[in-house]
Amino acid sequence: MFEEIVTELRLSSSELEDIKTSKAPKEQYCPYFEVCGGCQLLTWPYDKQVEWKKNQLKEVFKSKEDIDFLSADQVTLYRHKNSISFKQHHTQIIAGFYKPKSHQLININHCVIQHPVAEKIFLSLKELMKKNRIEAFDEDRLTGVLRHALVRVSKHTNQVLLTLVVGQTPYPGRKNFIAAIRKAHPEITTIIENYHPIKSSFLLGKKEDVVFGRAFIQEKLNEKVFSIQSRTFFQIHIDQAERLFNEVIQHSDLKPTDVCIDAYAGVGVIGMLMSDKVKTVISVESNSDSVQLAKRNAEFNGIKNIQFVQKDATEWIKNSTQAFDVLVMDPPREGAGYAFMDTIAQKKPNTIIYISCNPVTQVKDLLQISKSYRVVKRFGVDLFPQTIHVESVVILKRN
Repeated sequence: MFEEIVTELRLSSSELEDIKTSKAPKEQYCPYFEVCGGCQLLTWPYDKQVEWKKNQLKEVFKSKEDIDFLSADQVTLYRHKNSISFKQHHTQIIAGFYKPKSHQLININHCVIQHPVAEKIFLSLKELMKKNRIEAFDEDRLTGVLRHALVRVSKHTNQVLLTLVVGQTPYPGRKNFIAAIRKAHPEITTIIENYHPIKSSFLLGKKEDVVFGRAFIQEKLNEKVFSIQSRTFFQIHIDQAERLFNEVIQHSDLKPTDVCIDAYAGVGVIGMLMSDKVKTVISVESNSDSVQLAKRNAEFNGIKNIQFVQKDATEWIKNSTQAFDVLVMDPPREGAGYAFMDTIAQKKPNTIIYISCNPVTQVKDLLQISKSYRVVKRFGVDLFPQTIHVESVVILKRN
């Protein structure tokens, strides 16, 4: 079924040259393209991007046949989660993205994939910082205040969450600054202040407070409502995420007698969407904040046939005596790893649904169970138009 994989999702030298010399379609034009690096495929027409991603999946899976692919209808201004960084340059405030493989912050006033509501807030923050004498944080000298801002925008409820990542709190002018933000942006329904005072490559610190609102926003998927906080993992492209989950449910042959394990569950989205089709869902997640939010989501949606386990997925599945028929897994970019896949091979679920943001590590994981399982459905999803990233989904049945 699978062969050893040595390729990666990457652009060849000729493709890089083609991208560099191509002219972006009007709606995809960006003056920062050559220095920002966030949208690697921006100068290609979208149909060419889709073709490249499909070919990458074919190469990774060593497939001679075309792989089904869910391309996106909305290819710009689509991001549910948006972020920007700040830097003080004398009396000026720079706000934008870091140049790839550098610590150089590029001042950016428009991004073709960020949500327009988020962009409006980001541009306004620079002016409000100046008016309220709020300096950007300097992580070398550990001075100043604001280092990053994150904006989450709900597609279906129009709720907006702003997270201010600060290097010190409280700080002079804090009350007036927050009041000015709220006055300028009544669309913001929640403001979180995340405290991150040390030199670090991580975007968020561990401590945060609710400044305004109820600490979360809500998003709808398949008529179920999910609460999302500042540190919650949630898919970037809401429409595409909904299509992905519907495709999984349609092709997984779920039965009313099935017990389903949702591993690396986050806030429990996929497990809850599948809960109507199976007997029981067991949601396994190591992050305590995500587990608490998942419990709230289940209660809000009136889902009774779901249990929550706050443990490492490998450890829990290995030591648990719980029998299960279906495993759905969505591990981080580095994949599930040998120990997890070895445990799954021993537990022998009838169905495995593997959702991955990194097809290369996905294939390496699936090699371990290739003798015992066959592929019944494999497809790609474009959750990140204009970038080289692609979501890969493989549904397998035990031989």
